[in-house]
Amino acid sequence: MTSLPWAARLATLATGHGGAPAPAEWPVVGVALVLLAVVGTWLLRTAGLSRLESVLVAALAPLLVFVDAPLGHVSAHVALAANLAGCVVPVAVGVKVLVDRRLPGAEAVVVVGIGVLVAFASSRVVPDRGILLQYRLPALVVGVVAAGLLHRRPEAAGAAAFAGGGVGVLLGADVMHLRALADAGGAGRIILGGAGLLDGIYLVALLSALVAEAVAALLRAVVGVRSRSRPAA
Repeated sequence: MTSLPWAARLATLATGHGGAPAPAEWPVVGVALVLLAVVGTWLLRTAGLSRLESVLVAALAPLLVFVDAPLGHVSAHVALAANLAGCVVPVAVGVKVLVDRRLPGAEAVVVVGIGVLVAFASSRVVPDRGILLQYRLPALVVGVVAAGLLHRRPEAAGAAAFAGGGVGVLLGADVMHLRALADAGGAGRIILGGAGLLDGIYLVALLSALVAEAVAALLRAVVGVRSRSRPAA
């Protein structure tokens, strides 16, 4: 049994850097996984993702924090990989939303483009630590933009924000800083989404969808009130 407080211990497990849970930890870890799966799936369903997409993000991804998929090499001495929980699952779901054309083309381009720009602007390379991202900023901006564009389609705003947040961080924070990160030295391997469930890709995708759903509901309420307050012709 670890001596860390449970919140800190669960956080280290969520990143995949805390090792496997000890036998005595499994009851608490199991409860946390079930809560995350149930509550997360419900929240993502209300935010516009399909049942399968919601289950993949909320129930499957937490089980994959220890798994990295090799992607090749950035340079002769730096290997590239992607964590399944922190990168592959949320990005795959985001790409599926875009490929399925559940969003108007122009709005999809705007939301993803905003995600890339804001993620790039709010991230920086720190030698020996990796890419640091102020994840709240892209989550808020992407969520608000998606809600503003798609508030009349509640099923689309959250899904658009999820895609724009996840894909935007991957491209804007990770890919666009990849060469600088490799040149900064340090470890011989770069892992996209390496912080697991606490990685910027996963967090921004999830938070963007929730922000979009909340803001879209508020905008619909405001528009509805204004419509009812107009005098009849």
